[in-house]
Amino acid sequence: MSFLTNPWFWIFVGLVPIAIPVVIFLITFLVSVVDAAESSPLAGTAKLNCYHCGNETEANRKTCQHCGGELQ
Repeated sequence: MSFLTNPWFWIFVGLVPIAIPVVIFLITFLVSVVDAAESSPLAGTAKLNCYHCGNETEANRKTCQHCGGELQ
């Protein structure tokens, strides 16, 4: 049986033109989602104002980076 008479060969040949644009679309979509997640404002460090000195400091700290006051 020649590969030209094998129906699976023709199914594969018929799916390649469909599969290539789908793969390209998926790759570009995933790249754009990753880029959007990295540039999201939520991706950065959260900040708050210190209760003691009023300066902006990172929210994940236990003490203010400016005055050393305890953050709640």
